[in-house]
Amino acid sequence: MESFIKLEIKILMKFIKKIIAIKKIRMENCDEGVPSTAIREIALIKDANHPNIVHLKEIIHNQDKLWLIFEYCDYDLRKYMNHFGVLSPSLVKVLLI
Repeated sequence: MESFIKLEIKILMKFIKKIIAIKKIRMENCDEGVPSTAIREIALIKDANHPNIVHLKEIIHNQDKLWLIFEYCDYDLRKYMNHFGVLSPSLVKVLLI
């Protein structure tokens, strides 16, 4: 099944002709289905409509894995701060407005 999902993702990538980011959430030890943390993350990202927040493109789910397909960004906030240093208050204001 996992090879089918990888093939589906490759097809998706070729079809949209854009670089995407994939987050794989393993659910092997989750007897109750999708972890609540994943549900919260998905809900927050889907509700967020801001140019500085990554967009969730697709959700692929099978018995033991959840794949979140995002638009690609060069940096997440942690990598950005590790590379460029602490954000100034003026930059935080620009990012949030």
